[in-house]
Amino acid sequence: MEFSFGKYKGTPVYIIPEIDCSYTAWLLRQPFFKQAYFKEYGELTRASESYVTRTIDVTLEAVLSSIVDVLYIELSIEADFVNLKG
Repeated sequence: MEFSFGKYKGTPVYIIPEIDCSYTAWLLRQPFFKQAYFKEYGELTRASESYVTRTIDVTLEAVLSSIVDVLYIELSIEADFVNLKG
């Protein structure tokens, strides 16, 4: 589905949260949008939720990866220390 009005007219609805989060949040809070463009409202709501979920997943994955890297380094240092000591 493509947007039928505004600055993103003709743009696929699913991509709008990725290119303009502020506009998406603003538009979803506008009563006229839900009333006059019900299908686009539903599609944009789903797209926005999906974008947020993907963003959280990527961020969480990056954080967990960093934690694993730090733990690996700490274990390597500890193993080196034990080898030097022992």
